Amino acid sequence: LTAPAPSGRASTIPVFGDTNAGKTRFLYASLNSLMNDAERDGVVVTFPDQAIGEEVRRGREVIRAGQNTPKTSPGAGRVAITLRLRQGQQSDLIHMFDAAGEDYSEAQKYETLRFLDDGQGLAYVLDPFSIQAIREQLGDQRGDVLLAAENDPDLAYGEVISRLRDGGVPVSAQRLAVVVSRSEERR
Repeated sequence: LTAPAPSGRASTIPVFGDTNAGKTRFLYASLNSLMNDAERDGVVVTFPDQAIGEEVRRGREVIRAGQNTPKTSPGAGRVAITLRLRQGQQSDLIHMFDAAGEDYSEAQKYETLRFLDDGQGLAYVLDPFSIQAIREQLGDQRGDVLLAAENDPDLAYGEVISRLRDGGVPVSAQRLAVVVSRSEERR
């Protein structure tokens, strides 16, 4: 999740995908992993303000307890988490963004996605059960697949690519991580 950046620089990592794809869960699970690794290796992690640190603490607790992460509310802006790895001139500032999935499919919310323009990498969260062919393949074994992301996964991806192109960002130069959010049905 942490895009490489020269020491003392900032990295911006937008997390995007459709509604209910698992973006917020991925964000907090990634933060939990990053924080565990940092603690194990003695790397200092700080937050610019106490509220962000508290939000990360709560998110980590939810992940460790195996609970569901809260849905990001559309129109409420985006979840923005900033942290600093290490201290002094060797420190790296990391910004992670998670907007509601609805913001990627509604043209009037296009302006809320400006953070995409400055990303050093993108994390696309894909719920495989949102793909029609996979749902058809499951047939009667669908279980709770209805909890899958709500739209065709190409919609959010296409909107982000359009946003980047419209913002003058060379899409071919972007690093893209595709995160498959589930490998089995929720029960």
